[in-house]
Amino acid sequence: MANPIAIAGSNVGSGSLITPGGAQGVQGIQGPTSVSADSGNIAQLGSDNLILVPQTTLWSQRLRSFNAVGNPNFEVDARMCGTSTNNTANGAWIQDRWQNIKGGMSTMQWGTGQSTKQMACYPPGTTYRITNNGLFVALQAQQASLAAGDVGMINHYVEGPQLRELIDDVHSISILCYTNVAGGLKIALSLRDPAQAHSLCKLCTIPSANTPTLITLPNIPIWSASGNFTVAPGANGYIIGICFAAGSTYMPAANDTWQNANVVGAIGMDNLGSKPVGSNLVIGVIQHEPGPNCTTLIDKPFSQNLDECLRYYQKSYDYATKPGTGTTPPGFVSGTISNVTQWAVGFPSYPKPLAKAVNPQIYSPSNGASNSVYNVSTGLVVTLTGGTGASEKRFGDLSMAAQAIGQWIYCHYVSDTGM
Repeated sequence: MANPIAIAGSNVGSGSLITPGGAQGVQGIQGPTSVSADSGNIAQLGSDNLILVPQTTLWSQRLRSFNAVGNPNFEVDARMCGTSTNNTANGAWIQDRWQNIKGGMSTMQWGTGQSTKQMACYPPGTTYRITNNGLFVALQAQQASLAAGDVGMINHYVEGPQLRELIDDVHSISILCYTNVAGGLKIALSLRDPAQAHSLCKLCTIPSANTPTLITLPNIPIWSASGNFTVAPGANGYIIGICFAAGSTYMPAANDTWQNANVVGAIGMDNLGSKPVGSNLVIGVIQHEPGPNCTTLIDKPFSQNLDECLRYYQKSYDYATKPGTGTTPPGFVSGTISNVTQWAVGFPSYPKPLAKAVNPQIYSPSNGASNSVYNVSTGLVVTLTGGTGASEKRFGDLSMAAQAIGQWIYCHYVSDTGM
């Protein structure tokens, strides 16, 4: 047999070993031997001393896909229709699902509304517009020091079924926000039960001015067993608050733990009233999700957001028309005078059932007068004397001074569940 032909570069020097027991190459970089102690880390060392991220049922079901907050990016504004209010009153609804709370305040005044600038619309490091309109609070008159009972904040009432995904475990909140206050602003987030007898408060720091900030609050403790939290439909499950001024009455004994008290501030927070007139706070998105981690912000398309808000607030006015405005046909609903001449009947059902039955606010479409209807047959505005039969799906008959049988009655309605 002929000698095999040698292949260039294949010579092996005498004494060299090419078996697994031969000379070894340079050792690689040592792998991790422990896991990070950073907050929110769920990784651990496995039985083979390698990094293990445990699988959970929660991860595969709803983590990264659920936000309990209604109108979380503040785009839906069927209530105020893009208008702002000066010296916003206590209890005023400033956008769909969001209410102004103002207690005490001898001099401090603020206005609220939808932001017209893209102040808090982009998650940091992106050019993705996650909302068209944030909610703004702008200082109009200063109050450098606060009395014990002073408080300024906005509230959101979460319906019971939205609490189901959060109720039995730790949970996390993210807030995309902005301020023009030099040096930044420290505010408070609070969670309370419907009775406002049990509260948890978190300090939230916006570190610098004129920069969108994503505040993350991971691994919030499980809900207090003493609270009257509920997952029942039509009921207030819990309350989210964003506080920017709080006297001692509303300050917790400690941050980050459940307190048996009605408190909404946070130790270490600022008083927005002590800042220069024109100072603002803009909130672009709030996300409340299950689990110990703050995940990527979830987008909420406008059409989905509006449809969800209809469960809590409906009106016969077009979306962009503020209630109390006089309108022309066909922008209203109609009924007729029955054979009981002081009753108008036959008004249509709501486009979507409400969370609970409420009595509507009725307006005359001819001049926007409250508690009135328009008799198109006579051309007169008629004052109402009452109504009956409100349900989740419709409002009932309307009563007034006697009219002629068969005459047409036009009106606008606003049905507001207060959530």
